[in-house]
Amino acid sequence: MAEINIYDLPPQVQDWADAIGLSAVTRVIDYYGGTYLYVPTRPGNDHQLVILLGYDTACRFCHAVGNGEHLIPKCQAAMRRLQDQRIAELLQQYPVPEVARRTGLHERTIRRIKSRQPVEKNDQQPGLFE
Repeated sequence: MAEINIYDLPPQVQDWADAIGLSAVTRVIDYYGGTYLYVPTRPGNDHQLVILLGYDTACRFCHAVGNGEHLIPKCQAAMRRLQDQRIAELLQQYPVPEVARRTGLHERTIRRIKSRQPVEKNDQQPGLFE
């Protein structure tokens, strides 16, 4: 399964990942990335962070980030690499049109991502000029 490399994230987000885990940080970035988030000292049971992360993880996040309004980074480069990894995994199981339907992306986008993936060399097949 595809996973973000923690070193692709900004230092402050790496600290959050240490506190609540990489999976939870990914959910926060997916949901709040690029927006301001008011972080309470202790979230109520109906706070969106609790709904998104669960109560214990939301409390750890609030403690790690600190009370106040915070801009949650989009982490576009890391999120794009994660998306590319997920699509590469899907392409091992499904054809391009099916991956496009499953991800909601355009077929051209899937083909572009596929073209950026390294090609596995088949040692059984001789080279063109051998």
